[in-house]
Amino acid sequence: MSKSGSCRTLTQEETCFLNDLMNSIGEKIQEMTWIRKRKTKNKKLLRIEDRILVLSKYRIFTVGKRKGSLKKKICRSAHLFEITKIIRHEINHIELIFKNFQIDILSEKCDDLVTKILQNYRPIIEGFPDESLLKFEGESEKFEKLLKKPTKSIGKGFVETYKAWCNCFQMKVNQILLDLISENILQNEDKSQQKILNLSFMSELPKEMREGKAIKPLVATLMHNRHFEEIYISGVNWKQATSAFSTAIGCTKTIKKVTFSDLKICDGFKSFGPALTNPLSPLEYLDLSNNLISGKEMKHFAKGLENMKTGLKYLNLSNNSLNSDSITKLLSGLKNNSRHLKIEHLDLSNNKFQRSGSLQFGLFLRALKVKMKLSHLNLSNCSLDLGFICETIVEACRNKNLQHLNLSNNKCKKKDVLSIAKMCQKMATLKHLSINNCDLKAEQIAIILEKIFKNENLSEFAFRASSNIIDLEGIKKIQSLFKKYKNKNNLQELFLDDCQMENKGLSRICKSIQYLKGLERLSLSMNFSQGKTDKYLSSISSLFEIENLKFLRLAGNKKSHMTFSKTVLNDFFQPLMTNSTLKGLDISGNKLGDSGCAVLANCLSLNKGLNSLALDGNDITLKTIQKLIWSSKENQMLFDIKWPQMDIDQALKKVKKRDKESYLEQIPDLKKKMFKSLESNYRQGGIGLDEAFGTILSKSPKTKKKTKAKARPYSMKVSRKVTLNSNSSKDAETGLKISKSEPSDTSSDSETKISEN
Repeated sequence: MSKSGSCRTLTQEETCFLNDLMNSIGEKIQEMTWIRKRKTKNKKLLRIEDRILVLSKYRIFTVGKRKGSLKKKICRSAHLFEITKIIRHEINHIELIFKNFQIDILSEKCDDLVTKILQNYRPIIEGFPDESLLKFEGESEKFEKLLKKPTKSIGKGFVETYKAWCNCFQMKVNQILLDLISENILQNEDKSQQKILNLSFMSELPKEMREGKAIKPLVATLMHNRHFEEIYISGVNWKQATSAFSTAIGCTKTIKKVTFSDLKICDGFKSFGPALTNPLSPLEYLDLSNNLISGKEMKHFAKGLENMKTGLKYLNLSNNSLNSDSITKLLSGLKNNSRHLKIEHLDLSNNKFQRSGSLQFGLFLRALKVKMKLSHLNLSNCSLDLGFICETIVEACRNKNLQHLNLSNNKCKKKDVLSIAKMCQKMATLKHLSINNCDLKAEQIAIILEKIFKNENLSEFAFRASSNIIDLEGIKKIQSLFKKYKNKNNLQELFLDDCQMENKGLSRICKSIQYLKGLERLSLSMNFSQGKTDKYLSSISSLFEIENLKFLRLAGNKKSHMTFSKTVLNDFFQPLMTNSTLKGLDISGNKLGDSGCAVLANCLSLNKGLNSLALDGNDITLKTIQKLIWSSKENQMLFDIKWPQMDIDQALKKVKKRDKESYLEQIPDLKKKMFKSLESNYRQGGIGLDEAFGTILSKSPKTKKKTKAKARPYSMKVSRKVTLNSNSSKDAETGLKISKSEPSDTSSDSETKISEN
């Protein structure tokens, strides 16, 4: 071989030897050639040695030789991730710079070698930041295309990088894990471009595939691949989830949203604190709900929040069994970093504040009075001192940004009612107040409502006071209050579910609702008493005639539901024929039967406004479903019907064994027919779900199915079904203590749950 770089070809014996050598270490040869390697021990001494350069998909090897034979030991072995620079001195002289060494090559095949290296390098660095990519020096026109950033899809780039890291760590590719990741990412990419990595499917893998070193390549891939903006892990029995992925979160520059929810035996929150201190992290959204964070872990987490340099906007630590000491540590961290943190949404529900925690929270609000950005605050079921909290909110947030406040499931004393009422009178920005299940009486609710009506600054207000006690005497006061302020249009939403009104009280409330001219969303579910409801038919059906009402919920359960006679059902639903303003109706759980729902279907065929319907729990059969399909064809505005699965299951139990097979065969066919009909209506210009129900729908879904492919719990507009019924016995916002009735609702503060058919 000459010094100019000319080289001989490999003999058959050398080729066989190299193939055996590479196979022994699990590598497949892509290119192998003799080269001349320049070796410089010092500036004066220059040596040129003969080597064989071997390229595999992810690695570069050099193999030395002796006279008449080859060394068995590989001289150099480097992964493509370790290349930092390629210098092209001349057409037959290149230099490969690695992190810890360099290879100076003389060969006539230099350009071919560079081309092959770049071809292998390009697919595995998709999404990498510019500073971590290899640099090229010298004439680069020939390699211009290969030096450009790759434009592969998110899924393919991530998968290729994962394979490369498995090779780097000298681990076999976990094919099961790889298939799950590929399916998950590619489906997410096809349906939305939100760049979400859903790892909830990891719970389906054996323990040895998701613990320790097994997930090291996955973490490294996430750390270096910069496409994904959100990590979502929920409902996984995975002990090392947070400790493993907090490293990636601490290093990446693209992860904006992190959800680690309902990790049943997770104990890695201690490592989560340091991960938050990355000054380049764009983290804005952090959901750690439904975990058990100990006091020691909260200390480290709070310290991480204190040293955080980014503008965190959303923080959810609900249902973590935090005591007053943990709450104090958390609030201290948030308070000491008010310069950088910009918390807009804070959820600390289902933790135990007690008196000391309430005091610390009050001090926290006062400390942030000047820099207050808080718009959503959820303190449901926190054992609060409600009076003190409301007084502090008025002082700190009176003219600030606070719009949504949830104080449900906290015991309200008599003196606390005045504090809540005073808050409603003085707050200038508040738009949504939830005080469900606070042991309030009708007179106390009337006091609060009156202050809301008197506050000129409040508009489009949503008031939720479900699961309190509203007796007949108290209803009279509420009636007179509605009549007194009939010219006020600031109340847009009213939820009074499960308030023990009974038929007579409910009838009076329905009559007085007509005075609320600005009301658009009304829920009076589970207020029926046992016995026939015929006597109060006209007052309840008058709700269908209210001008501006867009959403109505009259759901029932086993103990409390409508019981109209068959003869009057036509009179009850008749106003629906001419109603063009009502967009959503929920009458689920009312045992109306086939006859009642058949009357409803006939009325809906003439209706020109309804978009969404929920009627599960009415003891209907397949005949009624066929009538509903017919109605949806006649009424082209109706494109959203919740499939009555509960009724189908109940009907199946009553079918004789010989008829079960034919019964089951009809169900898929009916589903297809219903879907086609609803899809056709949607395409013909039906009003979208968000348009129809506004703030009722949650725009950041939290209830996600544990499937191995779905990155989001909603994907197709037509297949999204709105579960309008909320029958929780406690708080409709938090979904706490559900099981009072069927069907149930576990929706968040925006109430209506989106589910898939």
